[in-house]
Amino acid sequence: MAELFLKVVPEMKEQYVVAAAKYNAQPLDQRDSGFDLFCQEEVYSTWGGPAMFLRFGVESACATMGGLGCAYWLMPRSSMSKTPFICANSMGLIDIGYRGPLMGAVRQVQPLEGLQTITKGTRLFQAVSGSAVPWSTVHVVDELPGSATLRGTGGFGSTGH
Repeated sequence: MAELFLKVVPEMKEQYVVAAAKYNAQPLDQRDSGFDLFCQEEVYSTWGGPAMFLRFGVESACATMGGLGCAYWLMPRSSMSKTPFICANSMGLIDIGYRGPLMGAVRQVQPLEGLQTITKGTRLFQAVSGSAVPWSTVHVVDELPGSATLRGTGGFGSTGH
């Protein structure tokens, strides 16, 4: 099992504290495999436009119960299928050393007229442990555990340039 650590922007901290407490209160054998992430801001889209990056207001780290770092997945929630959006890059692998802001890429695929809105607080993505076993604990922290990593904050293809 693994633990998820979230360093949250101040304006969203209460929302994540409540969500983490609710998640952690569930019996392990009844928890969802993923912990839902909230959109940090309202975003607008039109059909045929470029992929949009949704910010979740968190930086994160994952550790096994033994304290070793571990990779995990950023996956779309099944409810995304009820929206005009899809995950633009299937799912994301969050590497052990990544410490930057979590973001999810979406693309509007339904040809609807006018601007489509993803409202602040919408849950379209979830953080899933590498094994898809529910998180043992989700922590909201002021600082991420461990030291700085070689990877740092570069994301979305930054290591391949």
